[in-house]
Amino acid sequence: TLDRSSAASDVYKRQIQGTVDRVAPLAADRVVVVTGVAHAEAVRAQLPGLTPDRVLAEPSPRDSMAAIAWAAAVIEREDPEAMIGSFAADHVIPDAEAFRACVAEAVAVARESGQRRVPEPPAGMTAQKSGIEDMPVTLATGAAATRR
Repeated sequence: TLDRSSAASDVYKRQIQGTVDRVAPLAADRVVVVTGVAHAEAVRAQLPGLTPDRVLAEPSPRDSMAAIAWAAAVIEREDPEAMIGSFAADHVIPDAEAFRACVAEAVAVARESGQRRVPEPPAGMTAQKSGIEDMPVTLATGAAATRR
């Protein structure tokens, strides 16, 4: 649950905004955020670049897997060919460009192997491929994103 103290709220706000900022170049306007119903309005206020329908409010907490599955179902309904990667909003990733390069490499490998889901690359992983133009990504436990 979100600690209502100002300091904790500011940290959460920076984390979710940072996650969306990190994936937005990959996902464009297809970012989807999954959060608890108690936090949905605050998340919408923190992410004014998202339309309200891009914030999914979990009616009751069911852990990350349920949130990821829900976001994946929404994304798949929009784009049945979308490849989906899941990313948590509470990770500290200091090098956003390296992160995006790693995601691009993961997408390329997933495409080559016929997969449709891309895991989050470990911090520090070096990318050797690019080509994120059709990259769909899902962020859960805070944010989800896709891009065709």
